[in-house]
Amino acid sequence: GIQGERFLMRNKSTTSFAIIRYNLRTYEPGGVMAIIKGRGKAEVTVRHYESGQSREDCLAGWGYFLERTDLKPGMDPQKATSVRQMRMDIRESEAQDPTMVNRVDNLQGKRK
Repeated sequence: GIQGERFLMRNKSTTSFAIIRYNLRTYEPGGVMAIIKGRGKAEVTVRHYESGQSREDCLAGWGYFLERTDLKPGMDPQKATSVRQMRMDIRESEAQDPTMVNRVDNLQGKRK
């Protein structure tokens, strides 16, 4: 209902987003540029970064995207990049660990 919609609207403005720099051609990560509170403000900030890009930067394939995060708005970008990379490494190693897959299978099996 209306209360749920209001919650979603409020939630969009309180959700934090990481602005991630990346290269579309090489898939090279460029790290976290900023952590911004609220989708609207984050989108404006991305447009600001994009408009400030050099022609060479654009031609080389560099761009930006938003990623929902629980990191604190205003956090040091280098620290945010390190935390994000560490989390990605953990997820990747869990995905490659067969014991994790077995645990997921066991959980799904119990639900049936």
